[in-house]
Amino acid sequence: MSTEDAIAAATDLIKSDIVKGIAKSWILGTKIKDAIEISDIRKYYNDQIEELQKELHEEQREISPIEQFLMDKFNAEIGYCDIASTKTGIGAAKEVVGLLDIAHKNINKFEQQLDNMTLQISTPY
Repeated sequence: MSTEDAIAAATDLIKSDIVKGIAKSWILGTKIKDAIEISDIRKYYNDQIEELQKELHEEQREISPIEQFLMDKFNAEIGYCDIASTKTGIGAAKEVVGLLDIAHKNINKFEQQLDNMTLQISTPY
């Protein structure tokens, strides 16, 4: 079981919204960090493609078989990055929804307490 799965499972068992919020924030932060690292890798391969295309253009020549292999490899790696980004984004969206649910629950609870206090203050003895 991955760390993320363990934390997600633990949050289902925890009753404290504070602890759940902290755990979900940590998972969201991890997913954002992963997304940044994925975009760095994607940028690296895009830069490699641009460099190869620039070299071919400057030398005004056709692409060699090994260069074509590299170009295909770079594009495949970009594809892997896109898939990973999509999976990271979906997971992050779930964590954001979880955090919003906890936030709404806590806001509603506080507002309910305010309403009760207002009702007690305005009700004559």
